[in-house]
Amino acid sequence: MLEAGSEPVGSVAPVMLAPPVEPATGLPAPLAASRQAIVPAQPVATNEVERQLVLLAYDIDEELRVTAAEDLAAWVPGEAEAGLAQAAAADESPRVREAALRSLEGALATDVVALFAEALTDPDLWVQDAGETGLYRNDDRDRSKNALALLCLSEARDVRLRAAELLDEMDAGELPWDELYDGPTGLPWAPPPSDETDPSGDTDDH
Repeated sequence: MLEAGSEPVGSVAPVMLAPPVEPATGLPAPLAASRQAIVPAQPVATNEVERQLVLLAYDIDEELRVTAAEDLAAWVPGEAEAGLAQAAAADESPRVREAALRSLEGALATDVVALFAEALTDPDLWVQDAGETGLYRNDDRDRSKNALALLCLSEARDVRLRAAELLDEMDAGELPWDELYDGPTGLPWAPPPSDETDPSGDTDDH
């Protein structure tokens, strides 16, 4: 019989086992699970347009986001416009921004014109080109011209001149090229008045 506190001859001290390691992360399994838990889950897509919108907004693969932006043109005008506008404005990849802008060319939302105009200030030349094309092809020419006129107030000379060149292609009238070259310049151009408004401001009958 063993006395209290004694150990049998030849006994082995208990061994403390390390927690299992998650191969994908190299972290102990409980910690790996908690790390995965803080990553926001992607929304569950229920149809093709939602699947493409999820790829565009969440996928880390630039090529997949570009492809999604191009494929979403099939739903413009329509339900893809908001997701494409977000990508065009904020995606870190210029290729994705360009693809989203080109897919938005047929959009009906009025704020898409401002998005095209903002693209002319993008550091990437292809994004700038996509913005120009969008403004030129937009059905609301007056809105496009107004957005370009505002860009002529930019402190950046290349932005002013690019906007003026596009206005010139749209037959917006005589442009003050020397002033535009030297600094920000307001343009004597504005959308024509509506039928209900007298351009002179005179409301008396004649």
